[in-house]
Amino acid sequence: MWQNRGKLSEEDAQELIRPFSIEEIERALKEMDPSSAPGPYELPVGFYREFWEEIKDTLLEMFHDLYSGNLNLCRLNYGLISLIPKLKEANNIKQYRPICLLNMDYKLFTKVLTMRLTTFADKLISAT
Repeated sequence: MWQNRGKLSEEDAQELIRPFSIEEIERALKEMDPSSAPGPYELPVGFYREFWEEIKDTLLEMFHDLYSGNLNLCRLNYGLISLIPKLKEANNIKQYRPICLLNMDYKLFTKVLTMRLTTFADKLISAT
């Protein structure tokens, strides 16, 4: 089963672990759902898009800190749990659906990483 799995070339491996670029961050931001609920900081995708020119250098610095292991993830990877009613007049805990509202910075990190990994998924994962 594992003998036939794909392998990354040295070039692919280097591409996968290279530092983040402003272009891939911007591309990820453009692909994010603008109706996505904001997290604890209450800054939606639209804010990041609207003020991109003003915040892009700060975001790139955060991504570089993540890459180098100098980013305190405790400030980013937490969320607010909210209960959404499944029914119009929910009156029992089983009639609610919990969701976790994550920070936009965290969502952007995961989007960029997902996009990067997706590039190589076909080489590593068999279609069958």
